[in-house]
Amino acid sequence: MVHYKTIKPQGVLAEFVRLFWNLEAQVEGTSPFVHRALPDNCAELIFYCKGNLSISSLDGDEGTTFSSGIFGQAQKFRQFRCSHDFSLFGVYIYPYTLNLLFNVPPSNVCNEKVDTSTLLGTNGKILEEKIMLAENFAQRTQIVSDFFLQRIRQIATYDQAFT
Repeated sequence: MVHYKTIKPQGVLAEFVRLFWNLEAQVEGTSPFVHRALPDNCAELIFYCKGNLSISSLDGDEGTTFSSGIFGQAQKFRQFRCSHDFSLFGVYIYPYTLNLLFNVPPSNVCNEKVDTSTLLGTNGKILEEKIMLAENFAQRTQIVSDFFLQRIRQIATYDQAFT
């Protein structure tokens, strides 16, 4: 059984985030869960709240997913596979969000995955822990929204210094 939910961001967040999503699956029997991801111009910040998935592409096996991190824009097809129950929370972000909020040019992470610790250092570890401890989709959405809004305020403060 698979449960998929989305929430559209409100206010200023809508300029940076396309949507928040949650995917939970109970994988029963011997048939694994398989998700095929097509090339996409947006990036995703994903938290694997329960379980992880193996990744493969036409280039071959790409290992398994991280606990949390960014999947950059994709120019290739990928397949994700899992033989056990899992729960994911994700933030689908526009390409320019990477540069504005994380100081990472989108071209640097195209077809790549970068864990939150590498991307954000200690702040990434703290964010991951908060998401993993959250009880539901609404709480996770609020935690990431607050995190993004704090980063947006820092940009606004920086930009105002030059006006």
